Amino acid sequence: MVAERSESMPIVRVLSIAKSHREADEADVKQQVAMTPDERRAIVRELQRRIYGSNPPPLRPPQPCRK
Repeated sequence: MVAERSESMPIVRVLSIAKSHREADEADVKQQVAMTPDERRAIVRELQRRIYGSNPPPLRPPQPCRK
């Protein structure tokens, strides 16, 4: 088990101005694709910690094993 950091993770805010909703949606998808799954999970955990405190609920309920 890996211990998570106790201090806040800095979230860098980036402002992008799109000329249309389609352009904004495409930029969102590109940003999400550029992040690794671990980066996306770390962001979710940090946001959960900010909302729920030091004992946030799991990212998703446990799923039964498929065979």
